Amino acid sequence: MGGLPPNVPEFTVTVRLTVVYPTDAGRFFDFDYYLKQHLPMSAELLGPHGFVGYTVQRGSTTVRGDMPPHCCITHLDFESLDGLRAGMEAHGSALREDFARYTDIAPLATVCEVLERQAVGPAGR
Repeated sequence: MGGLPPNVPEFTVTVRLTVVYPTDAGRFFDFDYYLKQHLPMSAELLGPHGFVGYTVQRGSTTVRGDMPPHCCITHLDFESLDGLRAGMEAHGSALREDFARYTDIAPLATVCEVLERQAVGPAGR
């Protein structure tokens, strides 16, 4: 992670769980609940298992100006795959039970190995 400028915090991330909520007309996604309730609960439950942070993105448009294919994409960063698995084994059902409070969209999830984290642009100079 030597490419990070001093203002970007250092932390060890080797695994990222990406959860994608596809855009679907007639479905709902409550960002207020998701950001203020679900994610803090996730952090509390998964923190002891190497959960180090998250990024939430709201789909706004495509480059062409069309409706985005995803209404929400969340990246959950963990120190290790073992930690992610242990956290989901211990708390996955509680987290899944909370889904209905913020969405009726079936999420898609994938686990990726983080190979590099690099800042670019003015903040990276």
